[in-house]
Order: sequence, then structure tokens, then C-alpha cells
Amino acid sequence: MQPIFISRQALPILVHKSENTQSYCVIVPTYNNENTLKDVLTKVQAICADVIVVNDGSTDSTQDIISSFSGLEVISYP
Repeated sequence: MQPIFISRQALPILVHKSENTQSYCVIVPTYNNENTLKDVLTKVQAICADVIVVNDGSTDSTQDIISSFSGLEVISYP
């Protein structure tokens, strides 16, 4: 499995593609990205059902934006 790195609106996104099943998982690391996160998550969920968001201790409204989405796997660090 080879990771594919995508950078969109200052958010690095890691996509893992399984060669056998053709399924994808998108990992979106974020820190204080309240200005771009909603757009990024909307676009990512439109193309992939398996989305993991890693919130690395954001102090802005990033967590509120993440919470407004359903179907995300969320990992938060203080």
C-alpha cells in the first residue's frame, strides 16, 4: 500500500489506497484551520466515506466544525 499525499488549502491530506479492495481512507490532520476545514471536509466526504480527522489541539473553532459533520472518525489531542 502506497500513501498518496495531497495538499489542499494548507491542510496536508494523506490518502491510503488498498490495492486489493480499491477502498480509500483519507486522514486529515488539522490545527487551527477554522477558515478552510469545512470546505475541505465537505469535498473529502463527497469522494470518500472513510475519513479520519486528527485535531492536534486546536484553540479556534476547528473542533466545532468537526463536530458539525457526521460519519467522521475523530482523533483529538489536547
